[in-house]
Amino acid sequence: YQDVWSLLSDGRLPPALTALSNIERKLADSHYEAERAEDDENERAGKKPYRFQLDAWDAQELKRMLKLSEPLAEIMQWPSAKVLAMYMEFQRSNQSWETDYSRLLVFVCGNLDEMYHETAQRVEDCDTDADIFHRLTRKLSIIDVKKALSERFKPEQIARLGNEHVIYPSFSRATYELLIRQLCDRYVQDVAAQCGVRFAIGDDVQREIYANAVFPAQGTRPLFSSVHAILSANLVKATLWVMEQSLPLSQVFTIHLAADRRHLAVHGTDAHGGTHERQFAVALELNRLKQRANADFRALLAVHEAGHALAYCLLFGQAPQEVKINIASFEGGYNSFAGLKVTTRQNALDMMCVGLAGRVAEELVFGEMACTTGAEQDYKQVTAEAARYVRHHGFGARISRTDATVEMDNHINTDVGPSNAAIEALLQSQYQRTQALLHGHQPALNALVGALMDHGMIAQDEMQALLAAQGLPLAVRPESSGGAEDSLVLEPFAERLALFQRHGATQ
Repeated sequence: YQDVWSLLSDGRLPPALTALSNIERKLADSHYEAERAEDDENERAGKKPYRFQLDAWDAQELKRMLKLSEPLAEIMQWPSAKVLAMYMEFQRSNQSWETDYSRLLVFVCGNLDEMYHETAQRVEDCDTDADIFHRLTRKLSIIDVKKALSERFKPEQIARLGNEHVIYPSFSRATYELLIRQLCDRYVQDVAAQCGVRFAIGDDVQREIYANAVFPAQGTRPLFSSVHAILSANLVKATLWVMEQSLPLSQVFTIHLAADRRHLAVHGTDAHGGTHERQFAVALELNRLKQRANADFRALLAVHEAGHALAYCLLFGQAPQEVKINIASFEGGYNSFAGLKVTTRQNALDMMCVGLAGRVAEELVFGEMACTTGAEQDYKQVTAEAARYVRHHGFGARISRTDATVEMDNHINTDVGPSNAAIEALLQSQYQRTQALLHGHQPALNALVGALMDHGMIAQDEMQALLAAQGLPLAVRPESSGGAEDSLVLEPFAERLALFQRHGATQ
């Protein structure tokens, strides 16, 4: 790729010097062979001299690098002396060596997965809403670009790529829905143009296409293939059915999802006003994977995730971005929370409570001996948070940073043992705090569990409405309502600074 970096340096691109060297070597070879031929003239006696002195490959390279306009066949017939003279003249002229691209607009395009590290590897994730991926990737900036480029290129190469970077966020839900509408329209328009049969694909079908075809980290290709699999053959079958039934073509035949959610139902009327329906099987595999048919397992997931969600709402004053128990990518459920730009001591304690709330909810509803191992990952994460609280952040009794190390230059407190008791005591206190929190808000917990049992998910606006009905209104913060900044700062630092300054001015 040396040519690329030369081009991006000053816009002047020299020819490939190795090719010139090869031609020069071949010219020397031809002189050498010509001298030998003079000593063996008897073999060439009576024969015409060779017309072509250069092979086609060398002639083409010569034409390209010397910017010649003569036909290739003519260049192949030039005597070696002429070619050598042109080559020597070319070497003497610095201007001839380079092609000036300095006024050319250069686009360097490619996938920079290192920049999308939060999303690029989640190829199997068909459950997280596309808007969450969109918000994550919309925050990317030129700083993220340069950090990602540093994993591939040298600093001087990154400098040559400049600062004008076009960053594409992943598609939002609205964009995917628009693509689905356009694809559906294209399929029905093709059928109408070729067969005269007009179809209208219902919103319920388009919603199912979204639910079964969108993998936000993978872009549009999976969507295109799924739409083709769902619609193409079934539209052909539906068209044949319309023609076999001799239904009037002046009408628009509607296509909706059947009650079993496994068939597309096509509706139409005959010339006498009678209604006709025909169902065609459709493969919606993700629907099958997302179903939690076992009532006990569904109840367990609903209680566990509702515990996390309610604790988050009560402690942070806002709703999670989404809560789901009907998911295909793994056996379980999840809450999606907005990130914190700044984590205070209180925020750290509150996040521990949120992490423990799934197990606490299980204990509250099912009893201590019916608690499951589903909280293992929660406990791992909360223990890590508690360890950082005590050992790294200086929020415990010990101020020094405490950690294990084998490096002589790491000047830290390596007396880890005594902090273990502090971590356990912290977790015990936060567990009791979470118990009191959920015990005091059982009606709200029941409301969230019921919504998850009925629908398998709770969106952010639905969560706000559910808790408002329980007398627990949640603030809708600008940071979490689609603004450019999605990481939260929950503490009013600016207000407290102003108060401190006013207090200092009065003393």
